[in-house]
Amino acid sequence: MSSQPILSCERLCSDYRQYFDPKAYRDVSVTDFIDVYRFFIRQLHHIFATDVRGESILDVGCGPSVFTALVASRTFDDIVLSDFLRQNREQVKKWVMNDPSALDWSPIIEYVARVEQFSDLEKGSEEVAQRTRKTISKIIACDITTPGIIIGKHSGTFDAVVSSLCLESAIADDITYCSTIAGIAKLIRPGGYAILCGLTGNLGYVLGEKTFKCFAYPQELVKVAFMEAGFVNKGWIEQPREALGSKDSLFDTAFVTWWVKS
Repeated sequence: MSSQPILSCERLCSDYRQYFDPKAYRDVSVTDFIDVYRFFIRQLHHIFATDVRGESILDVGCGPSVFTALVASRTFDDIVLSDFLRQNREQVKKWVMNDPSALDWSPIIEYVARVEQFSDLEKGSEEVAQRTRKTISKIIACDITTPGIIIGKHSGTFDAVVSSLCLESAIADDITYCSTIAGIAKLIRPGGYAILCGLTGNLGYVLGEKTFKCFAYPQELVKVAFMEAGFVNKGWIEQPREALGSKDSLFDTAFVTWWVKS
């Protein structure tokens, strides 16, 4: 099960603080990686419509994106977004405030409206965006390499925690991966859910002229980490990169998996 460590957590944190560009990330998300995001959106829509329910949900490591919130806002009344980087949190706040300088996530919003089967995609996109802005209650700092995950004071648990394309970017080894899942478990009420959108075998990605290395974990590590943290698997859906128009990308499969806390 052991995977090859990448950079140290300290080096990863330093690189992200210094080089991560939210706008470049947005541009890659709606072009090179758009089919990966569409896959995630379809699966999250199905999961929230058929299985995972509740009042509150936390997104761990949302980045500058609001895509999980766009889907979750149809089911959940209280959404908390969290990220390690100040520049990402600032971009999300701009979007929530409908700031004219906010990143443009309209291609993602329109696809959510399409999945929700709005006949008028323009009006549907407006409804999805407005609904999501009203549902996001907090934007807070997090660090998935620390035991509490959330930075600062926090009390209570969530009905669900979701994380997308975060763990492979911020974790350097198997041990840290398992401890992060254990930390996420503490944020979820008994009977609540953890939902993970990720990429197996992900070696890294490029933003502008900077290459960010990733932790190329196997499927087995994900399953072992969740089981050791006290979860029971409810589903695992995956697609190979070739089926997602990502032949040149450095990953094996995109997956969505969800687990219930026993």
